[in-house]
Amino acid sequence: PEATPVTKNGRTGQNWTLPHFVGPQRVEQDKKKQACETFDVCFHPSAVLMAEHTPGFKDMLARTSLDAVVKAVHKVRQSTEFAVDIDNYHVLVGRKCIGEKPAALNVPTSKKSAKVADIASVLSGSSS
Repeated sequence: PEATPVTKNGRTGQNWTLPHFVGPQRVEQDKKKQACETFDVCFHPSAVLMAEHTPGFKDMLARTSLDAVVKAVHKVRQSTEFAVDIDNYHVLVGRKCIGEKPAALNVPTSKKSAKVADIASVLSGSSS
């Protein structure tokens, strides 16, 4: 993660760059044993560490994750019908993922290897 100082409308703040990767959709059971769509979003370990110690940063990562999932699903399904209530989410206390452990993700190491078609196939669960 990287912050850049900004001033807008007389107020100073920071713009953050938060590189992340959205994994493929999978189905997990919620606490009522109902099937629910689940997505893993991978951030750099230093971003996760900052989120563990700073509630505002944790909220920013959560909102970034929700936004990234919506954008990825829209791209894969080529439809804007999928939506997430960004103002009605909660972070599970004491849990870093749903299920036993996070799913393994093949994260591209460079922009050249992260082609849209490759990402779309990963998100849709198909392989090339």
